[in-house]
Amino acid sequence: DVLHVQIVPFNWVKAMHNWNEQITELAPSERGILVIQGTKDTTVSWKYNMKFIKDKFPNVKFEMVKGAGHELFNEIPEYRQQVLTLIMKYIES
Repeated sequence: DVLHVQIVPFNWVKAMHNWNEQITELAPSERGILVIQGTKDTTVSWKYNMKFIKDKFPNVKFEMVKGAGHELFNEIPEYRQQVLTLIMKYIES
């Protein structure tokens, strides 16, 4: 993808490492959250992340967007609309 960076800055990698250490140490939260995930996401290890998020946020609600990748708001209009609908439905509930 020509819009994606070809080189990842070291500061970004360091920040990601620090974030992973911090979130791992946090106690679970009962706060309800919504996670919207594309099934064709190859940027993150989303199957692993779902278990991790469920452990940290037992009241999480997962919504899957079949065929969508990582940047849900930059996907085709069909996926973007599905994401917006899921967000509005969650907010209204």
